[in-house]
Amino acid sequence: MGEGWLYIPSIGFFALIAIYLSELMKRSKAWSFAVIFIACSMLLFYSFLTIERNNAWSDSIRLSEESLKYSPDNAKFIMNTGIDYKKKGNLKKAMEEYEKALKLDPNYPLIYNNIGNIYLETGKYDDAIKSYKKAIEIDPSVGTFYANLGKAYQNKMMHKEAVDSFEKALNLNPNNKDALEALKTLK
Repeated sequence: MGEGWLYIPSIGFFALIAIYLSELMKRSKAWSFAVIFIACSMLLFYSFLTIERNNAWSDSIRLSEESLKYSPDNAKFIMNTGIDYKKKGNLKKAMEEYEKALKLDPNYPLIYNNIGNIYLETGKYDDAIKSYKKAIEIDPSVGTFYANLGKAYQNKMMHKEAVDSFEKALNLNPNNKDALEALKTLK
């Protein structure tokens, strides 16, 4: 459960604390100083925690790595870290993260798709085709997998296979821009 879900229930909790502390302040000056000291201390403490938490949110890779501290065996978090590395241009590190995720969940089709994207980007079209086919084998209902397979075939000059893949992508998702544009150039 995300920490954001705790904000609304916290309102009631802190309202009760505020009422209790205001009652304490009415009792004597000593209690007033104690309440003010406690309130200021809590404010400083939670301000520090907020600043620390903001550091984790300042960068997508840092946030992914922070999430992995709490769920180190979560293939989706690891894959998302790979996506972040790929976005930053670090394909080697992205591939390492995808391979880690694949060891944890070999039946997660998006990992194969993402590995295929790296192979496609680096010109390893045969490996890309294998990865996309594996993604399709696991989940044949995702048009993007077929469109990506079509791109790999197109780069290998296998036009018939590319057209077939793009058409399958459009059957699953008629709005797939990659498949629409590629078919225009192939036909």
